[in-house]
Amino acid sequence: MSEYVIDDCAEIPHRLVIEPAGTAADGVITRERWAYQLYAGENLIFSGDDLGTPPGVSEARAAAHALGFLTLLPGDTDSQWFSDYSLEQIAWCDAHAESLGMCLWDDDGDEMEDLSVYRVA
Repeated sequence: MSEYVIDDCAEIPHRLVIEPAGTAADGVITRERWAYQLYAGENLIFSGDDLGTPPGVSEARAAAHALGFLTLLPGDTDSQWFSDYSLEQIAWCDAHAESLGMCLWDDDGDEMEDLSVYRVA
């Protein structure tokens, strides 16, 4: 299990916890599955175990993938993506997703490969 605290991108600190959750077959490809929890302050905003990555991806890289899809905004993907969001998740998205998603980019505007700079445990 790894924990990442991101306190320089959004108005309030966010904490992402991620850990391996087994494997799943995706057609002929076996993918690693990851469980995640995203907190805004002390409030749990998202949790699940539905993140899939190719085998051998580090927790820090899986964390970046998780944050990437958790910070999607309307217009980034089809509206179906948001159909199961709670009112709290929609409000969080409106208030924090764009700024939190900015931590996935370095000072030069390049996409960060992982969240290792935010790892605390």
